Amino acid sequence: MAALVLHFGDTKDGQTRCGLCDFCSPNESSAQQYREPSRAERATIQTILDSLRNTQGKSLGRLLKELPGNLARKELDTYLSALAKAGLIAVEDAEWIKDGETILYRKVTLTAEGELLEDHAALDLQMPADTRTTKKSSSLPFASKDKPAKKKASPATNPDIELTPAAQQLEQALKAWRTTIAKKLGMPPFVVLHDKTLRAIAHVSPTTPNQLQEIPGMGPAKQEKYGAQILTICQSVIPVQ
Repeated sequence: MAALVLHFGDTKDGQTRCGLCDFCSPNESSAQQYREPSRAERATIQTILDSLRNTQGKSLGRLLKELPGNLARKELDTYLSALAKAGLIAVEDAEWIKDGETILYRKVTLTAEGELLEDHAALDLQMPADTRTTKKSSSLPFASKDKPAKKKASPATNPDIELTPAAQQLEQALKAWRTTIAKKLGMPPFVVLHDKTLRAIAHVSPTTPNQLQEIPGMGPAKQEKYGAQILTICQSVIPVQ
């Protein structure tokens, strides 16, 4: 939330920690288990801080290359997350232009608090619990070991359903209409209505708003926007007998 409001110019609340969420207060989090970093992890954290000191920041790729050992990118992200939650670093989007091409990358910099931190000072950091510890939660009584049964698709939403020649003609008419709407709105056609929804409409060929709204993918918002147009197309292609 703080990053979001800061992006929109709220410099007061954007730089204030709430002290409640799992980012501002990871040790109080109930959704994610945290632990104290090991001695080896503390050494790596200190190396990261030393590498960033007296610089204008570094890209994640460069920082990863400078760190000793075979540290994986995912492991680096974990360390950076812990440092960011402690308010010692900031990770932000950056860009640079090479040969007329804009290259986007992630940049890590020390915060003012991180710059003022004395060398090898005691750090109050919280690391995410090990994956092996988290996986044990699956043995809790309320955790089902059985795979959930797959929901059987109804014929109206099955993209492989065979359509009659008239229904195929209706489907093509609906797709042409959808393309026109998408171009006007400047969005991909599937955002207007998904292919499965169009196929279901062609299969059912609704004649009333109630019939149309029963089709999966035609919620109240879609019904209000496009319902009348869709019913007109259905009537024009497959007239009511």
